[in-house]
Amino acid sequence: MIVFAIRHKESGSFLCLGKHRAGTASVISGDRTPRIFRRRGAAVQALDWWVAGRYSSWIDSDGDFGDHITRKPERVLADMEVVELALVAT
Repeated sequence: MIVFAIRHKESGSFLCLGKHRAGTASVISGDRTPRIFRRRGAAVQALDWWVAGRYSSWIDSDGDFGDHITRKPERVLADMEVVELALVAT
């Protein structure tokens, strides 16, 4: 089975699994479980959102929706890549 992951080019570490719906809060680590994607397009989209910054949303007491992206200048698209991985059952 072929899956995809997001890797930091220089260190070889992967973008790690975060909490449900908290992909933009994920960190690069060589010690944690990497985020795995079934489709290349999903990995590319996740990388684009992650590079944009940390996303947060809320609903205020009036029921109005708000959202915000906190920019993370240290996140650079050129430093990252989507890689193909082969999962092999043993």
